[in-house]
Amino acid sequence: MSLEAGLAALEHQQYGRAIATLRQFCHRHPNPQGKEYYKAQIALMQAYQATGQRGLALEACHCLIASPYPRLSHWAQQQRLLLQPRPRHRWAKLLIATVLTGLLLALVALGWHHIAPSPTVLQNPSPPSDAVTAAPEPAEPFGLYLSPAVQDQLIDEHLGDRSPNPPQLTERDTFYQIQGQTAAQLLDEIQYRSPRFDHYSGQTAIATASLKPHWRMEVVQMQQQFCRVATVETHADVEYTYPQWVDYDQANPQLQQRWNQFFNAVVRHEHEHRNILMRALAKVEPAVLALPAQTDCDGVVETANSTIHSIIDASNEEQRRFDETDDHPDYYALRTMMIEELQGQSLY
Repeated sequence: MSLEAGLAALEHQQYGRAIATLRQFCHRHPNPQGKEYYKAQIALMQAYQATGQRGLALEACHCLIASPYPRLSHWAQQQRLLLQPRPRHRWAKLLIATVLTGLLLALVALGWHHIAPSPTVLQNPSPPSDAVTAAPEPAEPFGLYLSPAVQDQLIDEHLGDRSPNPPQLTERDTFYQIQGQTAAQLLDEIQYRSPRFDHYSGQTAIATASLKPHWRMEVVQMQQQFCRVATVETHADVEYTYPQWVDYDQANPQLQQRWNQFFNAVVRHEHEHRNILMRALAKVEPAVLALPAQTDCDGVVETANSTIHSIIDASNEEQRRFDETDDHPDYYALRTMMIEELQGQSLY
């Protein structure tokens, strides 16, 4: 089992394979004081952290503390503080900054360099003053890799405990006035006075729900190493527009009963449009927080907004399908009575 295979498995988040490969490599390594051995121990500690095995991560950390490289040992002592259970304090930010800085120094101490997006080869790098001087070795590329689990841990330390943010809702009712004493008159008034057109069908709407989703994100950047969305808040502004029958009290009871049946169905329909949007917004926070970290904060925001727009677009398609398929019989209460009126079968 090679060190390269273990590091590759870690980079691809294959933590079980990485742990097995790196442990076997360390067990067979002829020089437990060599640089490759400590590279494997650092990778093992990251893999253990990623899988929640804090005790084993601490064991690897203690091995690094005992290393002959002062910078590496100092970094491992700081990392041990991060691994040990403790209450969250405001100094966590300082600790995280110190740990990340120490990690970079530790890598320098072992003669490693960070691979940039367009790699450059370091020619005959000079060792730091406290590094072990030996025969020159070819520059060995070793990317500074923090697994997603470690990134999450650092961000959690930075943010502290935060509860999920369920979608918030603001609703308003508006009305346009109609009048009449027959079902036919009421239907004509709706057709004539409704100020709204259905957004999806383009026809005059009996009622509408104007849906306006909003969202706000907080992006966290850790020591210019990576960016990730830390929190997402969503909100929906919904404005309903309904017909208001102003001379309802003067109508006969049968027409009032049919109107109530019709109006309640209309309200249920518009509220379902609201529910479709709220279900979509409930998907936003888990989807965005699951996005991987990036080195570019602008890229993080762009990816998050694209994810949210995809969720909203899918919700709009669901809204259209709902309008096409919702055919509750109560919608026809007034039309049925209008036919009865024309046939002379009404009670008055």
